[in-house]
Amino acid sequence: MQDVKQALTEKPEIIPKIGIDGQFKSCQSGLHFNAKLNVCDYPDKAGCDSEIVEKPDKIPKIGIDGQCPKEDSENPVLLPHKNCTKFYMCHNGVPLVKSCQTGLHFNAKLNVCDYPDKAGCDS
Repeated sequence: MQDVKQALTEKPEIIPKIGIDGQFKSCQSGLHFNAKLNVCDYPDKAGCDSEIVEKPDKIPKIGIDGQCPKEDSENPVLLPHKNCTKFYMCHNGVPLVKSCQTGLHFNAKLNVCDYPDKAGCDS
């Protein structure tokens, strides 16, 4: 199987199946993964762009040395993103960019999406 980072950056129609096995699931040609509905959908309805994994200039010093651990644990490692409405979820050593629901910010202290006045994010 190809490298996880390569698969995520070169093929937006392939998404990681977040689960115990960590296997890949491919959408049919022309479809992208819709994370809200957890199904393959038309690109204009899927709500994602072609860049799945962002390479941040600097990952904040949170978690294990500020990096994603190589193997997943029972509790996922979440790291703040420079955009308050996003966060990173570590999956087998790869930081995946996730978004909070509209109107919410990532609360790094509680590791949840929260109201902006409670999240404590300034950017």
